[in-house]
Amino acid sequence: MKRAIKIQAGKKAIEKIEKRGFSQDLITGMLGASGGPKWLILSELDKYLSSTFFKYRETPLHLLGSSVGSWRFAAYAGKNPEKSIEIFRDSYTNFGYRYKDLDPAKIDIDILSKLSIDMLHSFIKDDDIEYIVNNPIFRLNIISAKCRGILKSENRISLSLGLGIAALTNAIDRNNLKYFFKRALFYSDKSSPFYAVDDMPTEKIRLSKNNLLDSLMASGSIPLVTYGVKNIEGTSRKDIYRDGGIIDYHFDIDLNIDEGIVLYPHFYDFALPGWFDKLYKKRKLSPKKYENIVMISPSKELMNKLPNRKLTDRKDFQNFDFDTRIKNWKTVIDMGRYMVDDFSEMVEKDQFLDRVKQF
Repeated sequence: MKRAIKIQAGKKAIEKIEKRGFSQDLITGMLGASGGPKWLILSELDKYLSSTFFKYRETPLHLLGSSVGSWRFAAYAGKNPEKSIEIFRDSYTNFGYRYKDLDPAKIDIDILSKLSIDMLHSFIKDDDIEYIVNNPIFRLNIISAKCRGILKSENRISLSLGLGIAALTNAIDRNNLKYFFKRALFYSDKSSPFYAVDDMPTEKIRLSKNNLLDSLMASGSIPLVTYGVKNIEGTSRKDIYRDGGIIDYHFDIDLNIDEGIVLYPHFYDFALPGWFDKLYKKRKLSPKKYENIVMISPSKELMNKLPNRKLTDRKDFQNFDFDTRIKNWKTVIDMGRYMVDDFSEMVEKDQFLDRVKQF
């Protein structure tokens, strides 16, 4: 395969790389997007970055993840990132194995919530928690959405109504989301370039060993699919938190970074601001907000070689039987290795400036 990755970057990021070259020590942060199973194409790249590319790093690398992106980065921050990512990936791929002969329509929110908790515990054990929170290199930051009003309800009718109204008002103006949700940032370090994010009302909670698992569960709790999370240490008992992708699906944030760049391994070559913007794909991000970002995504050539020429996604649970889905997903995972080969070659041969396209 000639090219497996597409490289895009903001103007300031390109200028910095022109001066210093593309190297791991120029990177000060990383972004990990929401997107469910779509992340599987990136899983081999995640293994390479966490265990090889950043292996000898000596300075903090600030990680900001939303939904599955936060789970990926929790694996980065573990004692053995490569192993943690593999366990997480295997657990994710085999999600629902115990119920493989059951009609997907009969797998309710109770089962899905329990399976999600089990999946999180598969790669984060009790003795991993303190290490992840205090990792001196991989500094984890987690995004969730604090619910307001009717969106605190677990009643399907009430919650569906609230989500529908939120989606309609979001279509008018993304800023209307603030009437329904408040961004929750569980942070490791105030020195993080992500700590000052303020484009939306943001509640900031210090990440600790007592709220790590709950904040990760909240970040990945898709409304109507799994239960929201409450009683998180550092928050009010009456509050409930849901999927971080509701506000920060692919991130629409201003990053005021003086030093370094932010690396963004992404399954798309574009980004949508919030979860509801999947319905309004014309709402694209401002290139100005991505001036310091380098985005690495699958090339068109790689995408065309995937099963059905598509990324893995949640619809696969309904569209394929269990064995076919597993086969397709494992093929996508294997194809992700081409991204690693292309990325490492780009770094070793100093080809970044020859291949990058400006946002």
